[in-house]
Amino acid sequence: MHRGYVKNWRKIDDDPIVSRPFACHLFAHLIRRASWTEKEVSTRSGDKKLKSGQCYLGLRETAKHLGISLQNIRSALKYLESTHKVTLSATPHGTTVTVCKYELYQSLEEPPNTEGNTQGNTEVTQTQHRGNTEVTPTKNLEAFKAFKEETIKSKPKRSSRFTPPTQEEVQARITEKGYSIDAEAFIAHYEGNGWMTGRNQVKSWKACLTTWSKNDFDRQKPKQPELVNYNPKAVFRAGNR
Repeated sequence: MHRGYVKNWRKIDDDPIVSRPFACHLFAHLIRRASWTEKEVSTRSGDKKLKSGQCYLGLRETAKHLGISLQNIRSALKYLESTHKVTLSATPHGTTVTVCKYELYQSLEEPPNTEGNTQGNTEVTQTQHRGNTEVTPTKNLEAFKAFKEETIKSKPKRSSRFTPPTQEEVQARITEKGYSIDAEAFIAHYEGNGWMTGRNQVKSWKACLTTWSKNDFDRQKPKQPELVNYNPKAVFRAGNR
C-alpha cells in the first residue's frame, strides 16, 4: 500500500547532526512519522490529537524498529531536544514528539501524497509530462535555429576565393600606376607557380604587381662603379719599376 512520501533536503548535510548517526537516523524517522495535518491517534492512554509536525511513539518500539539500543534512542532524543530540533512531551505510555519548524523540512503548500490523491497526482503528472515532451523538442529546435542564424550573422565574412586576373586587367593596372613592366611576363610567372608566393596562395594580384614593379626597377637601375681603395705606397712602387 502506498503510504506517501516526505522530502529529504540536501541542506541537512550542512548540519552537525550528520556526524551523529543515531541522532540523524532518528531525526529522519521522526520526519517520516510526523503528521501532515491535525489528526487523532489511539494510544494506551486514550485518543491523542496530533498537530502538523507531531508524532507519538513508544521508545522501546522505536529502538527495536530502528535497530538502535534504548539508551542510544534516549541520548539521540536528548541531543535533538538540546539543539532545538524537537520538543518532547513524555507520558507513562509514550512520548509526543514535535519537530520544530516542520514547515522548513516539509512544504505544507501542497496536500500530502496519501493513497487517496496518489492516483490523481500521478495522472496529472503524466499528462503534464506528455505535454512537456511534445512541446519541448519544438521549442528547442526553434531556439537552436535562431541561435545558429545569429551565430552565422555574427561571424566575419570570409574573403572570396582568389581569381587570377586577365592580361587586360593587369595591363590596365600597369597603365594606371605608370609601371614599366610586361603584363604578359607577370602573368606567365605567377601562372607557372600556380599563383603561389612561396607556400602561400596569392591573395591580391595587385599587391604582387606592386612588388614585381619594385623588383624590376631595382634590376634595371644602373650599378655604381666599385671604388678602388687608393694606396699611395703601391703607386710609388709601381712608378719606380
